[in-house]
Amino acid sequence: LKLWLLSFGFILAFGSLLSKTVRINKLFMAKMNRKRRIRDRDLYKRIAFFAAVLLVFLVIWEVTSPIRVSFSPGKYQVAAAEQIIVIPLLPRCSSESQDMFVALLVTSFGSMLVYGAFLSYQGRNVTIGSANDSRQIAMSVYNVMIFGALNLALTYIIE
Repeated sequence: LKLWLLSFGFILAFGSLLSKTVRINKLFMAKMNRKRRIRDRDLYKRIAFFAAVLLVFLVIWEVTSPIRVSFSPGKYQVAAAEQIIVIPLLPRCSSESQDMFVALLVTSFGSMLVYGAFLSYQGRNVTIGSANDSRQIAMSVYNVMIFGALNLALTYIIE
């Protein structure tokens, strides 16, 4: 459940940010003699497409290599007064092809972030202040990439 919620949260947050950036670039980077009209409905379609692709990916993962919970014993503790030994069970979720699916998911999310950074770099010279979010988008992408890489590295080091 955590994987699904985090993945869809990422898609909804950065998918809408990416859609808005694409819209800004299409409007302001197009030739001045061409009028462009991009409706909100087009943005919603793009976000729905991202979510549908993610849904298909996660369903394929669940069908081909379902995630199972396994419990491993932790460090036991002895309660001296009552002569009781407490052995906690630590849950761990994993699947057979987890590394491959995580690599595909991280690669697709990373490419989405890089594309968003590229678009925000292209739109950095937009003259309308309310439409120029390139600095904020760059900071968002930077934070997610740094902390995501740190999280991924620590996850595999700890295991």
